[in-house]
Amino acid sequence: MQAKLKKVLILFIMIQPLLDIYYWYVPPVSNLLPFAVPTIIRILLVFVLFVMFLRSYRLRDQKWWVYTYIAVLGIYFVLHVWNAGFFQSVVPGNFKFSVVGELFYVVRMLLPLFTMFLFSKTDITEDNIGTVVKTLVASISGTIIVTNLTLISISSYSDHLIHGNFFNWFVNRQYFSFYDLASKGIFYFGNTTSGVLLLLTPVMWYYFLKKPNLWNAILMGILPLSMFMIGTKVATLGFVAASVLVLCFALFHHFVMKNFQFKKVHAISFAVVILLSLALYPSSPSFSRAATDDSVASVRESDEAIKKEQVKIAALEKSMEGKNASEQKILKEKFILKNYKKFHLIKRFVIKRYPYKYDPDFWYSVMKWPAQDRTNNRLIENAMLNRISTINNRKLDKLFGITYTRMNNLFNYERDFFSQSYSMGYIGMILLLGPYVACFLYAGVLWVLKKKYKTFLNSVLLSGVGIILIAAAYSGNIMDFLFATFILSFLEGSLLHFMVKIKKDTAPKHAAKALDSSTKSM
Repeated sequence: MQAKLKKVLILFIMIQPLLDIYYWYVPPVSNLLPFAVPTIIRILLVFVLFVMFLRSYRLRDQKWWVYTYIAVLGIYFVLHVWNAGFFQSVVPGNFKFSVVGELFYVVRMLLPLFTMFLFSKTDITEDNIGTVVKTLVASISGTIIVTNLTLISISSYSDHLIHGNFFNWFVNRQYFSFYDLASKGIFYFGNTTSGVLLLLTPVMWYYFLKKPNLWNAILMGILPLSMFMIGTKVATLGFVAASVLVLCFALFHHFVMKNFQFKKVHAISFAVVILLSLALYPSSPSFSRAATDDSVASVRESDEAIKKEQVKIAALEKSMEGKNASEQKILKEKFILKNYKKFHLIKRFVIKRYPYKYDPDFWYSVMKWPAQDRTNNRLIENAMLNRISTINNRKLDKLFGITYTRMNNLFNYERDFFSQSYSMGYIGMILLLGPYVACFLYAGVLWVLKKKYKTFLNSVLLSGVGIILIAAAYSGNIMDFLFATFILSFLEGSLLHFMVKIKKDTAPKHAAKALDSSTKSM
């Protein structure tokens, strides 16, 4: 049964790209069920894995921390929902909190953690990881490239098809913006897909360096090309950073650990890939976006633009003199509605997500910000969250959060960990995301302290996990999306398995028996 469980686990990870196709998440498919169809499918498949786990391992043999975690999570959820009942805001409906939606979110976040637990107990091999990683790179990168060249790819920055393909980066470029060129294939979120490919990059490098044959060379070629096509910073700059990191580890294992032979073909491969990436970057959608943002910011921060804004603000301030609070509120509302676009504020924020008519003081204060800050979506999102928290003024929110359903109805805050600290509170963030960080730190400490753990494979697995956690904290749309977290759980669970296996294989015989019985109960 354990062998069957391993096969099903591996197959489950390899089909993840199929469950992240964009068209699952839009009508008519998205209207079929109250929750996303791919999430329901994943829950059912993980339930099958759970049944297989019960037939392979006895529940009573699991370690105490498993039951402690479940108990603490249960207590937290009760307090989380209880605290949510006291939430108050100036917006009618208080952003529509739902206990069912909250429970569904927690269950969804637990699925990859359970999968990581299974992989840590499964006899996963280096060849198994290679098969999965190569399959994922071929399916994800291949899809992005084919749909880009045939112009049937969805734009990374909108829900529309791209208007230009890779060749238009160089031909007739003046007719296209980064909106027209950045492509995410047929996948749901550009940032999430970027995160997945970034996570796979160090591991794909490992298998190419280990065996630089034609197939691995093709995969190592389409991987960066697809990441540049996506056009996000996480994908483009992340690939270069991950490649340099793997190069450093390759040299470390060659010269210091002497457990990897760094050959001339490896040096040439790194030089070609990194130099081509750097040469391609100035023509890429990512560079175009950065240049566009800088150009727009320069215009918005020009003396003339600032003067016009100051004149409008001054005129409003003068018109409010001698008016009572109610009259000032009406004047601010009219001013915001008339001028929010001129002050470069996003419509969905001002009109829909946190409507100005319920809190004109907030949006008026934002309009007084420097233009550079007003065009930074993450700063605006953070300001809205702080404002909502201030109005609610409940200290327990820091521990238990304002709830995921409210935050999801408000907006998608694009910084993981920070987002969960608001929605689920610090306790919820630790319980739902902490295991990823804790396992990374556990493996990292073992790697640093003991020579026996310093294998090249362990190094690239640590690199992939570490760089994706950093990207999640910086960019977002990774830790909340099962496409990314299931693949992260696969690589991190495999890393834990290798660490435990090394510890067991190198332990003294009398200690090995004790360790064996201990790991069986994990």
